[in-house]
Amino acid sequence: MSYFLQNFNTLMKNKCLLLLLFASFPIFSWADETLDSLLHVLDQAILAHDTYVVQRESRIRHLKELAGDVAPNSIERYNLNNQIYKEYKAFICDSAIYYLNENVRIAGNLGDTDREIESKLQLSFAFFSTGMYTESIDVLKSVDRQKVTSHLILDYYTCFDHVYGEMGFYTQDQTLFCLLSGNIVSI
Repeated sequence: MSYFLQNFNTLMKNKCLLLLLFASFPIFSWADETLDSLLHVLDQAILAHDTYVVQRESRIRHLKELAGDVAPNSIERYNLNNQIYKEYKAFICDSAIYYLNENVRIAGNLGDTDREIESKLQLSFAFFSTGMYTESIDVLKSVDRQKVTSHLILDYYTCFDHVYGEMGFYTQDQTLFCLLSGNIVSI
């Protein structure tokens, strides 16, 4: 009798699995249609690339015109440069870096240590995001830790974490990898 029950259980399990398999076909079909729909939307967005570029360039041109009408060493100019930087950030890295350097200069001229540090941290981020690790570290080392305010301290240490983490990830030297990624082991 136990042999019969054992075979019956196996047969029922197989039938349940087969039923589950057939029941899942509409789900796979729906997922395939959804993926096709998403890919179509993505294709349309890629085809509209020129439109997006024109819109971004228009916003940048407008911000530059506004910046040209304000004093070169003012908080207003700093804020406009920051907006221009944000427009360039994922668009043209060299220009983004230029406007961050301008903000470091403006903040320094104004004696605004907080804005100067904020711009240096953004500059460090821009450098390591483009693989310019040495420049990023140089900028971070130029920041006096004692002058970093509480609302920027997390950004300060996050920049260090990211730049050394990126360096460690891309290094071919296993010893350096362990050191930079914080996994110091005896070799």
